[in-house]
Amino acid sequence: MKLKIEVNLKKIVFAIFVAVIGVLVTATVLEKIYGTPFVMEHIYGAWWFIALWALLCVGCIGTMIRTPRPPLLLHLSFVLILVGALVTHLFGVQGSVHLRKGESTDMMLNDEKQMVEHLPFTLQLVDFQLKTHPGTQSPMDYVSTINTSSDEEMVVSMNNIGSCQHYRFYQSGYDSDLQGSYLAVSHDPWGIGITYTGYALLLLSMLWMMIRTPRPPLGGDKVQGSRFKAPLAPPSVPPLSGDRNPKGEKRFPLKGVRGSKGVRGSLIALCFLPFAFVSCTALQPLAERIYATINHLRPLALVLLSVGFLSYIVSLVCTSRQRLMPSWFSIQLSVCHIVAFVYLLLFITLRTIIAGHIPLTNGFEVMLFMSMCSLAFPLKGVRGSVSKFPLKGVRGSVSGLALLVATMSQSDSQIEPIAPVLDSPLLSIHVSLVMLSYTLFAFLALNSIAALITRSSHPLGESEGAYQLSTINYQLKLAVFLLAAGIILGAIWANQSWGRYWGWDPKEVWALITLMVYAIPLHFKFPLKGVRGSIYLILAFLSVLITYFGVNFFLGGMHSYANG
Repeated sequence: MKLKIEVNLKKIVFAIFVAVIGVLVTATVLEKIYGTPFVMEHIYGAWWFIALWALLCVGCIGTMIRTPRPPLLLHLSFVLILVGALVTHLFGVQGSVHLRKGESTDMMLNDEKQMVEHLPFTLQLVDFQLKTHPGTQSPMDYVSTINTSSDEEMVVSMNNIGSCQHYRFYQSGYDSDLQGSYLAVSHDPWGIGITYTGYALLLLSMLWMMIRTPRPPLGGDKVQGSRFKAPLAPPSVPPLSGDRNPKGEKRFPLKGVRGSKGVRGSLIALCFLPFAFVSCTALQPLAERIYATINHLRPLALVLLSVGFLSYIVSLVCTSRQRLMPSWFSIQLSVCHIVAFVYLLLFITLRTIIAGHIPLTNGFEVMLFMSMCSLAFPLKGVRGSVSKFPLKGVRGSVSGLALLVATMSQSDSQIEPIAPVLDSPLLSIHVSLVMLSYTLFAFLALNSIAALITRSSHPLGESEGAYQLSTINYQLKLAVFLLAAGIILGAIWANQSWGRYWGWDPKEVWALITLMVYAIPLHFKFPLKGVRGSIYLILAFLSVLITYFGVNFFLGGMHSYANG
C-alpha cells in the first residue's frame, strides 16, 4: 500500500514538474508577443502560478521522506529557495529614490504600488562621481557618497551595496549634470536570508554528492561495506559466461571505464589560467602586437570542424565493425586538439591582458571560452574501448562549431572597456560554469547520436561500442550540477548589482527550463542507457540551443547577446 502511494505521488510530482516547464515555455513566447508587463501580471505574478510552485514544493517534501541523506539535502535546498522566493514576493519591497547633491529626502517610490512611501530615515547625497576608464570616456564606475540621519556614511557604487536598517541601496543611474543620483531600493530582511541559505545548502549538497557517490565495481551492483548506491553510476555488467545473460539480453563488459580526475582537473584548470593575467597592464603593448599577429580564428574553426566531422564519421564506421582506429590517426587527432587548445588559451590570455578584465562579457568571448573548454575534456574514461574514437570527433566538432559561431559576431570581437555592472568576479564564474555545462550537454547529445548510429549499423541492434557510448551519458549529473551552480552564482551577482536575484528575464527562464529538462532523468528513473536515453538527450539539447541562440535572436531580453 505504501509503495503504491509512493508511486502515485511520484507520478503527481512528475505531472506538476512538466506543467511548470510548459508554463515557463509559454510565458516566454507570450512575452515576445504581448510584452513583459503582460506576463508579469498574468503569469509570473498570478496566484495560480505561485500555487503551482507551491504544489511542486509540497510534492518535493513528500518525496523526501524516503530519500537518502545527500539527495534529501538537495531537495530541502530547493524547498528553501522556493520558500524564500515566496517570502520576498509577499513581504519584500522594491523601489527607487532620487537624490540631489546637498539635499535630504526620506521619500521612496514603490515600484509595485507606484506610490510614494516614507523611509524610516533620511538620505543626503554628499558627492557623486562618474569614473571613466583611463584615456577614454567610457564609464568605469558610478559612486554615490551618502549620509543618513543616523550619522552613517554609505558609499554606493556598481556591485557595491549600501545598507541602512535592512534597506539595501544600489546604484542605478545619475543626472546628466552629475549633481544627482538614482538609487534602487530593496527591503527584504527575511526572503534573501532564506533564499541564500537554500543556495548554500544546494551547493554543499551537490558537492557532497559528487564526492561521496561511489562507483560500483564492474562485477556487481553494490559497494562492499556501504549501503549507499550510486543512483547514476554506469550500470555494472556481470562477467560474461556466454553471449547473453539469463534474460536473453546481450551484455558487454565495460573495458576500463574509470575516471581520470587528475588529468581532467589539470586541463580544466588551464581554462581559467587567463584569469590570473587581469592586472598585467605592463604587458599590454606586447600583448597587443602578438594578438594582432595571431588573430586567425575562422581558419582554425574550419580546420576543427573538418577534422572533427571527418574523424567522427570514419570512427563510427570502425566502431560499428568492432575495430579500433589506427594509433597514428588517434595520435594526430590528439595533437591537433592540443595545438588548438594552446592557441585558444594564448588568444584568451592575450585578450585578458589587453582588456584588463576577464573576457566573458559578450557573445564572442563566451563562445570562444566554450570552444576552449570543449577541447579540455579528456576521454580517458573509456580507455581501451572502440567508443573512445567517436568521442574525440565529438570534442573537436563542438569546439569548431562554437568557434565558428564566435567568428560570426564581428562587432563583439572588438576589445571594449567593460561596462560597470559587468565588472564583477561573480559574473565570470557564473558564465564559466554555465558554458561548461552547455559544453557537456553538447558532448552528450553528439555522443548519443553516435550511440544510435553505431547501434543501428549492427546486425543485432547492439554492439560493444554502442553500449559503452551509452554509459558515457551518466556524466549528465555533472553537467546538471554545473548549470545549477552557475544559475545560483548568477542570481547572487544579480542581487549584488540590481537588488533582485531573479527577474524572469527570458534567458533566466530558459536556463531554468534547461535545468529542469535535464533534471528529469535524475529524478524519475528515466533510463540514460539505450535508445530512449540517447533520444532524450538529443531532444533535450534543443533547450540549450533555444537558451543561447533562440533567446539571443528571437526572444530578446536583458541577457541576450547581439549576434551571439
